[in-house]
Amino acid sequence: MSSESGAMPAAGSEAVPVAAGSALNGWRMVATGAVLLAFLLRAVNLGAQSIWYDEAFSLLLARYGYGEIVARTARDTMPPLYYWLLHLWGTGPPVDFYPRFLSVLAGTCSVALVYAVSKLLVDARTGAVA
Repeated sequence: MSSESGAMPAAGSEAVPVAAGSALNGWRMVATGAVLLAFLLRAVNLGAQSIWYDEAFSLLLARYGYGEIVARTARDTMPPLYYWLLHLWGTGPPVDFYPRFLSVLAGTCSVALVYAVSKLLVDARTGAVA
């Protein structure tokens, strides 16, 4: 490769081409780190506290069938979707941890969703910052 003057560049001084997607991959790594951090912050000490009243109410309601959940939530302000999901998820053996993990997954997915929608509407940098 020669420059305009016809001289060859010095050995080792050739420019390394930057891949077109490297900036995108950098922001993707930032977003992945943010999602992992969101998961860790939500999951640490998840079962450390005892069940609160609203969690106990949700667990009780989730034990009923789908029709009964609808009937009981009709008297409340909350729609039945969360209780249906909790019913499907079940209540596994550490009762303080397992039911709360559904909310951890939903919260973590919401962080990833914000990145994806922001990236789609604006760009990867905005998605990672959001």
